[in-house]
Amino acid sequence: MKQYTGFSGPSGIVIDSEGKLWVADTGNSRLLRIDTVTGNCIGGIDRSMGLLRPIAVACDNLKNLYITDAQTADLCRYTYFGKRAHALGEIRKLQAPSQSAISSDGIIYLAETGADRLHVFGSDGNSILTLDMPMRKLGPLNKPSGVAIGPLGEIYVSDTLNHRVIRFAWD
Repeated sequence: MKQYTGFSGPSGIVIDSEGKLWVADTGNSRLLRIDTVTGNCIGGIDRSMGLLRPIAVACDNLKNLYITDAQTADLCRYTYFGKRAHALGEIRKLQAPSQSAISSDGIIYLAETGADRLHVFGSDGNSILTLDMPMRKLGPLNKPSGVAIGPLGEIYVSDTLNHRVIRFAWD
């Protein structure tokens, strides 16, 4: 077992395509990249690059990070080198955005906890779909906080206050 220290309220984590660990160090307003073999910090993104309160992180196969920032209420795309590439959902500020996930074809899924919605963005950052209405037989989402993609492309959403996980399959 290995322990990584020096964080202030670490929250979201993800392993990138190179096997490195990214940690949203929320209390220190930064995202750190950790070599999982040596345990050394080998880079990161901080306040000087626009991060204020990162709470979640996801990555795609093109060396892009998708960072959810609780302070700015948005989901932004950054390169591994810290260049801010694009803000998703910036037409209107999101209400308590939380976890995101990226499919193998670059589709971005974002749980917006404060507005009881799930957003779907294309790889270009444009909105494709927003699930924010009662679903037949399932009822409305109630504080969705997590999202994951299964091996066959199915989407799993943790519907926190409904005490369930919902599986969406796009047939």
